[in-house]
Amino acid sequence: MSLVDLSYAVVRRQGDRDTQMDRFSVQNHFSDKKGYSLFLLYDGHGDERFSKHAKENLTNLIESDIEFTAKNYEKAFINAFKNEDDLLKVTYGPQTFGGTTATVSLFFKNSNVCYVANVGDSTAVLGSVSGPKPEAITVSYDDKVNDFREFSRLASANAKIRKGRLIRPGHSVNMTRALGDFDFKAPFTPSGKDWISSTPHTFKINLTPYEDEFLVMASDGKKFSIKLVVFQWLLNTA
Repeated sequence: MSLVDLSYAVVRRQGDRDTQMDRFSVQNHFSDKKGYSLFLLYDGHGDERFSKHAKENLTNLIESDIEFTAKNYEKAFINAFKNEDDLLKVTYGPQTFGGTTATVSLFFKNSNVCYVANVGDSTAVLGSVSGPKPEAITVSYDDKVNDFREFSRLASANAKIRKGRLIRPGHSVNMTRALGDFDFKAPFTPSGKDWISSTPHTFKINLTPYEDEFLVMASDGKKFSIKLVVFQWLLNTA
């Protein structure tokens, strides 16, 4: 049995913040001859133009990449993230403080495989009932300064870190991978190396029919509670 139907819902809420920099986009070809759906989530910081630009361009960059046509989807994600970062650099440059997370999921009709890629700390969580107890399984990677692998990369780049944040004159960020944030990237850092990387983590996930029930993508405003919410929903519907 493979995936033959797909339902989705999206929601965005500003809350008590002065600005809303979250963006999302859906490219739903599940019912046509292309037979796939792309879901993309962005959480901007510093300047809302970064997440807006990514929303307007990243989907097409993924779909038009030669590796996507060749079904090398993880390579296509890596290429597209780099190309979007290059476009942002040309458009805004290092003089504009800001950037955005990006999390992407890709599903195919008649397939039990999905793909996820991300930079930053917008989370993807898989709701699964594959064992005796339901599970909320994180299938993305939070790019934080205190992560061992990220810290090792930052140390080799002589990054300036204070209280869990990367520091540049006038501002700081609490993530180690993002689109934008060019004053944290070569050649504009003191060391001439990237402190923040635009290279995404990529994941190929084998789905189990009737066990892996849904995927939730959430920005950091909700991520600290999202695993609990997913787990509780699974318990209530078991």
